[in-house]
Amino acid sequence: MSMNNVRLRIYGSDYFLTTDEDTKYMRNLGDEVDFVLSGLLREHPRLSITQAAVLCALHMADEKHQAEQTSSVLRREIQAYMEDASKAK
Repeated sequence: MSMNNVRLRIYGSDYFLTTDEDTKYMRNLGDEVDFVLSGLLREHPRLSITQAAVLCALHMADEKHQAEQTSSVLRREIQAYMEDASKAK
């Protein structure tokens, strides 16, 4: 797999990454982090950049866990529907 060099600008700082992920995907991730981090610092100007980065990471980890829980529930529901459909045959 080819490696891509990507520059992300997050809260005014440049981050240079080498990744096998798609460049556009990585830029979208960087834009999302920049959006959340900038919003936190705008809403809470007394936070340091480090404090805001930790809160940003917690926010994104929470979103990930909620999405995983939703995915698990949907998988169980689909499995139940498939079992019901199989019994109905």
